[in-house]
Amino acid sequence: MQPNWFCDIEVGSTPLPRPMAASAIARVMHGAFRQHPGRYALAMPSQKRPPHSVLRVFASTRDELDTLIDAIRDAKALTEQAVIHYPRAVPEDYDGSWSIYQRFRIPARRSERIPGRSVRLKRVQEANANELSFFQMQSNSNGGRFRLYWEVKPHSDGMSENNEAHPDSWGLSTTTSPIPLPDIS
Repeated sequence: MQPNWFCDIEVGSTPLPRPMAASAIARVMHGAFRQHPGRYALAMPSQKRPPHSVLRVFASTRDELDTLIDAIRDAKALTEQAVIHYPRAVPEDYDGSWSIYQRFRIPARRSERIPGRSVRLKRVQEANANELSFFQMQSNSNGGRFRLYWEVKPHSDGMSENNEAHPDSWGLSTTTSPIPLPDIS
C-alpha cells in the first residue's frame, strides 16, 4: 500500500457526541478493511478542526478508494453521521510533514499472567496520561466493549517509492510495519 490517494470522511453534526459518531464510522470501516487486508490506511487529521471531526482514508489507487466507498456508503453510521468527500490524489511533489498513526496496545484482562501486577492497568493509565485519542469499539465475536487507542508520531522521511506498507485491519500502523502518511491540510 502506497498513500497515493485519499478521501476524507467528515463527521457531521449529529445527536451523538462527535467521538461516538466517529467510533461508529470506524467500526464500519474496520469491516471493509478486513475484507481487503492491507489496502487502506487511516489517519485522523486534527489541523484546524476539533478531534474526531475527520477520518482520512489513504489507498494506493483511486479504484481502491472507489471500492471502499461503494462498500461503506450505505451504512447507517455514514448516511446519518458523515459526509464522504471526493477522493483526491496526494500531490506527487508533496514535501510537507508526515505522521504515523499507530495503535496503542492495551492487553486484554485475560492476558494478565502475574496476579497483582497489572500491565493492562499501567497501559490504560499511560494512554490517559498522554491524552491519547480512542474509538469506543465493540467486538462482533464476543460482544465485549473496548477502546481502540492510537498515537500519532511524526515521521521525517516520508514514504519511499519501493517501500510497501501493510496496515492492520483498523488501517493503522503496526510496530513491524509503520506507515508514514502525508499531513495534507
